[in-house]
This record gives sequence, structure tokens and C-alpha cells, in this order.
Amino acid sequence: MTDLIICSAGIDVAKDKLDKGLFPGGQHVTVAYTDEGLAALDRFVAEHNVARIGFEASGGYEWRLLAHLRNGSVAAARFQPGQIKAFGKSRLQRAKNDRLDAGKLARLARFEPALLHPIRHRGEQAQLDLVVLRGRERLLTVP
Repeated sequence: MTDLIICSAGIDVAKDKLDKGLFPGGQHVTVAYTDEGLAALDRFVAEHNVARIGFEASGGYEWRLLAHLRNGSVAAARFQPGQIKAFGKSRLQRAKNDRLDAGKLARLARFEPALLHPIRHRGEQAQLDLVVLRGRERLLTVP
């Protein structure tokens, strides 16, 4: 049986940069918040087979990223700062910086129920994820 590992990315958005973290794996990359940086984000997502992306609502700076991700093939969720803070507390993480926030966002995206179904993006990995999730759902509903 082939193991299916769902890889997720977290993006901490600032006025002039994007901090990207990966879960599992923990890789971290910082790019400029420009067209070139968004292209680098697309390459990062493709290179690591990212299935889900989480990013923080950050005073309006995230709108450009949101528009960019909506045109992509990966499911994405925008989280409120309070959600990220509460998630960090639940994992006993009190430290806060852009790199750590990107990692927390990646973990949060992996487990966010809104991203589990329906998966509204295309691609082979998305279809595999959907098959796995539907199978899990059937196992949970059997009496």
C-alpha cells in the first residue's frame, strides 16, 4: 500500500515579503512580495507537491496573495490572527516570528476542516486526496 502524505504550506504575509513554511519537512523560504516572488511561490508549491496552503489575514496585505491563489490549483484558506495564536498555544508555542508563523500556518492548513471537503481544485494529487478523504468518511459512518 502506498502512503499518501499530505503536504501543506503556510505563508506569513507582510507588506514587502512572504515567508513560506512547509509541513511536514520544515523547509522555510522568504521571497519578495512581487510578481517574481509569487512565481517563486508557485514553483515552491509544485516542487513540494503542496496540497493545501494556509495564510494569515494581515491588514489587507493578503488580498493580492488571495487573488493569486484563487487562480491556482491548490486549496487555500485565510486564517485570522486569533486562530493562529490559539493554535500556537495549543501546541505550547509561545514564541512568535514570521518563520514560526509560517510553520504554524502550514500545520493549521493541514488540519483545517474547511479544506478537507469539498476539495475544489484540480490536479492528480487533489483527486487522490479526495479519494482518501471519502474513504475515511465511509469508515467513520459505518455502524
